[in-house]
Amino acid sequence: MKRILQMLLLSIIVTPVLAINCPTDRPPATITTINNKLTVMTDEEGSRRIWTSEDRHKLTYCISNRFKELKPVIISALEMATKDWMDTANVTFQYVPEADQSCDNRKGPTTLFSISINTSRRYPYAGRAFFPYDERNTITFKKSYVEGSYERLLRLARHELGHVLGLRHEHIRKENPYHQNCSEDDNFTPVTDYDSESIMHYASCGGTGTSELSVKDREGVALLYP
Repeated sequence: MKRILQMLLLSIIVTPVLAINCPTDRPPATITTINNKLTVMTDEEGSRRIWTSEDRHKLTYCISNRFKELKPVIISALEMATKDWMDTANVTFQYVPEADQSCDNRKGPTTLFSISINTSRRYPYAGRAFFPYDERNTITFKKSYVEGSYERLLRLARHELGHVLGLRHEHIRKENPYHQNCSEDDNFTPVTDYDSESIMHYASCGGTGTSELSVKDREGVALLYP
């Protein structure tokens, strides 16, 4: 039984940094769990890239003042999105307002990661994030997504935070009928069945487009951060 559980936990997908760019024409949908595939980032040796038992409780972040009048909106969305993940996994996200002044510092913020905004209409991504222990620890939101539908922004925030916890895009699974049009790489090992309802699944790649973490999403990430 112990061997079976170990095999299940090793079924987590890996992806390159480019895979976490979320194009504006591919809005994210929902994640996965033990009955549906959960895709997780891994290194070249095949080990899961997730936060250690100590670091997972130090996920501090600041929010750039470049959000200006939109700052209360992004603060609210991140508060709700981080709470969803913390209610699901044994992790701790913490907003540190006093660090906002240094959030855009070229030497890096005093928090683990920063929340930034891109105001260019030509910016090709709805959002960009990072995986655990990447060198670039920033989540960037496109301005039009922050000032648009709040539900869409909240879905995007949940999706990008999923990457921060090490989760990959679900639509790259070969079980997805549309995976050839949405492929990224083959560096993954499945642990559960494919889930089109995952928050990490693009709606334009066959996902359902739901904005909430599903029951299976919660069960799956709880395996990574018990």
